[in-house]
Amino acid sequence: MAAGLIPVIHRSGGPWLDILQRRHNFGLSFTTIEQAAECIDEILTAEEWFMDSLSAEAQEAAKRFDEQIFKDKMRRLIQLHPNS
Repeated sequence: MAAGLIPVIHRSGGPWLDILQRRHNFGLSFTTIEQAAECIDEILTAEEWFMDSLSAEAQEAAKRFDEQIFKDKMRRLIQLHPNS
């Protein structure tokens, strides 16, 4: 995603929840192999402007996984709950 790859992920578990956040704003999801192939075909045959848009949104979304952002969130959580 950081390089602009449009994610195509299985609609279960961590990637569906954490990366796409149960939405198709910048990537596609599937539940069967057939759907996975359809998603890939859709990306490969899409208009260039659409692919560029999804790619840019994927790059922006990848920033959520930056190490410094993670550390800052952890620091805030610890400050909110110092005795937990």
